[in-house]
Amino acid sequence: MTRFLPSLSPATGQGLAGPSPRPPARPPASQPASRPWHKSERRDKAAGAKSAAGARYMYLGAPPRRHSPPSMLPAATAVLLAAVAAGAWAALPLPEYVRPCSLKISDRKFSQCALERAQEVMPKALKGDEKYSIPSFDPLYVDRLEVIDGKGPLGMQLLASDVKIHGLPKMIVSTVTHISKPKHIDTYVASVPEVTVNAKYNISGRILLLPIVGQGNVVMKFKNLKITYQFNGEIEKRQDGEFYYVPQPGALLDVEVDGMTVHLDNLFNGDKTLVETTNQFLNTEWKEVFESLKPSFTKEISRMITNLLNSIYTQVPMKNAFLDFDEFMKTDRFQPIDKSGGR
Repeated sequence: MTRFLPSLSPATGQGLAGPSPRPPARPPASQPASRPWHKSERRDKAAGAKSAAGARYMYLGAPPRRHSPPSMLPAATAVLLAAVAAGAWAALPLPEYVRPCSLKISDRKFSQCALERAQEVMPKALKGDEKYSIPSFDPLYVDRLEVIDGKGPLGMQLLASDVKIHGLPKMIVSTVTHISKPKHIDTYVASVPEVTVNAKYNISGRILLLPIVGQGNVVMKFKNLKITYQFNGEIEKRQDGEFYYVPQPGALLDVEVDGMTVHLDNLFNGDKTLVETTNQFLNTEWKEVFESLKPSFTKEISRMITNLLNSIYTQVPMKNAFLDFDEFMKTDRFQPIDKSGGR
């Protein structure tokens, strides 16, 4: 699964081992928490326009944002900020529902073990685990999604807000590939039978020659969503003196679907004939709709996976997460980065 690495065209020009981008500053209390991320997303788009054409995978350099129900978000954010400010995570044991793999075995055998563990863990972890700051992902809450196709055949702009993504806990992991030399690279391939998105929408523009305008509720359904996610991991020594396997910023993600349906209500002030005709056209041209939605949708899926992995990797030391860590430390695959501050 790593054969595609040489052909990638990350928007920043950096590969998986590139420098970590600085996260946006935390907004003041009077400013909505999502605004700095929207600015960052605009910068990502500007950078993406300069990348080489034909890149299959997106470069996602921005740090992940947790998407929790509103009641959970302040508490989760406070825990994260406190940990970052301290420069170290509190060491936790591996969750009871996770069985560790040995670091003594070959990359091929480790990949097979990791696949079996991922298949066991995913249904449980996506339901949430407060001890590890993992929110429930059913649904996944997202601030907004965008469909922007100003010059394409759709010629429209659709903004979806108050987004709820259902179905992700049914994710099935089909492939895990781990390479430990010269860099630690992990690739996950997973699928979800059906994903449903419910949101509020605002649309403007043209479809063919017909002006389109409206706002209301939108339901989007994706059939057989396939996700390929790859990240570069580094072994870091933290201030608590422990070693952690930390996914680095700049994950690569590709999302494909076998089909998609869209239903927008209240178009053209509720004109039933125009609503039916427009929805029929959008469903006929679903591939164009999905390609326009893909950058925004992909970014949110990447954040979900990154948050989930970080919740385990950055809180559970390697000695707790894996078997035979002491022996692994004696091999040339153990190349830690010291972030302990001399401790």
